[in-house]
Amino acid sequence: MTETLPGPTMMLGAVDACRYDPTTGEIVGVYHVAQAQVLTWIANGEPVITGSGSLDKHWVDLPTKALRDKDPCPATLDGMVLRDLPVPCHLQIGMAVDTPRGPALLHDPAGHYDCDDGTAELSFPSPGRYIVEVTSVGFLTQQFVLDATA
Repeated sequence: MTETLPGPTMMLGAVDACRYDPTTGEIVGVYHVAQAQVLTWIANGEPVITGSGSLDKHWVDLPTKALRDKDPCPATLDGMVLRDLPVPCHLQIGMAVDTPRGPALLHDPAGHYDCDDGTAELSFPSPGRYIVEVTSVGFLTQQFVLDATA
């Protein structure tokens, strides 16, 4: 979602800009603002670049300060083991809830895990249908739906 920041009703030289995490390159905000605002942010040392990006499809390559498309996530599910995980990545695990658009992740504050290994063995506290969501800065988010048995 692009946020239009308050400013003059007529913005001459309006540009698209992205704010990013300076340690990872993850885009944390997208804006359509006056070019002067972007120059002010940059002069203040804020991690901002011009360009049309999105939170879920792009990231900032830190060495070149360029917007990049996220690659497809390489992770695969082999039984109860996630393989080929991007390193580092974040796993969010929760119960699956049926919706008209298909299964959705029921967010669980306890179901967040950072993973610095290319594999992760899954186990669940009780039988049921679960969703495992894999996120990593340079990759598209990927979800796996699985049924856990006792």
